[in-house]
Amino acid sequence: IIAKYPDNHLFVFNYAVELYTAGYNVDSTKRPANSKELIQKASDMTKKALTMKPDYANAHMLMGQIIYNEAADIAAINAKIRPPQGGKLKPEELKKKEELRTQINKKYDEAIPYFEKVDALLGKQGKLKMEEKGYLKDSYDLLITIYEHKGLQDKATAYTEKFNNV
Repeated sequence: IIAKYPDNHLFVFNYAVELYTAGYNVDSTKRPANSKELIQKASDMTKKALTMKPDYANAHMLMGQIIYNEAADIAAINAKIRPPQGGKLKPEELKKKEELRTQINKKYDEAIPYFEKVDALLGKQGKLKMEEKGYLKDSYDLLITIYEHKGLQDKATAYTEKFNNV
């Protein structure tokens, strides 16, 4: 269908959604063997949809979600580095945890503009469709989580207010 209608951003976007749905599961043990490839292709197709239609809020939400979930995967690895009962982490484990925290923050910084673009596109519109409200609330929810993680409570509070007003 994409080959037949190469200028239709919806087909490209919907293909990206299907790829991501096939490749990603919150439980990393339930992901298919080619998960990384499927997620990368979903990311590529989402970026293509955004070049075709830069003001497509759904694609911004999906791109932000893909990146946010990459941060969540890194956080899960970080959480597994635990000291032994009653002990302390070794210096190399502390260094690894710090490297992982840096990677998480980098992913968050990469995801923020996509969620903020959803806000810019939908946040000031009066009446939204239910689907649009869902994307907007999801964007706000993830921005709140990101800013709380980063210790930026003022930004988290601002997005909480926006979330509550959708």
